[in-house]
Amino acid sequence: MYSLLKALNFKRCVQRAGFKKVKGAPAADMLECVLNSGFVAENLHMMSTSSASALMPASESSMYRFMGRDCHGSFQQLSMNVAYEAFKQIDDISSQRERDRFAFVIDDSVLQFDKATAMERCTWTFDHNE
Repeated sequence: MYSLLKALNFKRCVQRAGFKKVKGAPAADMLECVLNSGFVAENLHMMSTSSASALMPASESSMYRFMGRDCHGSFQQLSMNVAYEAFKQIDDISSQRERDRFAFVIDDSVLQFDKATAMERCTWTFDHNE
């Protein structure tokens, strides 16, 4: 997970989204811990009570306080920054010829659009609604 966040310039994305802290652990480290808690344990509480608590940059109460009232950044801007960094990584891999022919689309909408097969260069690959 660390190498993925480093490749996506996660700390810079956090700074650009406006997450700041005056003292204590940096905001980027705290957000990274929140992301890691989903993979290491079920949630922050389970992570803090397990042997993975050494990975936490601050105490459990500090983490919950930061995510609750002390979090003044924009999560929407953070997700856009991370998506842009991921796009740049994918774009660097593909050649100009592939860029002209293919598109990589992630759709998380809950609405169904039946006319997608009738549209040019549009396919219905997987319907997660059904």
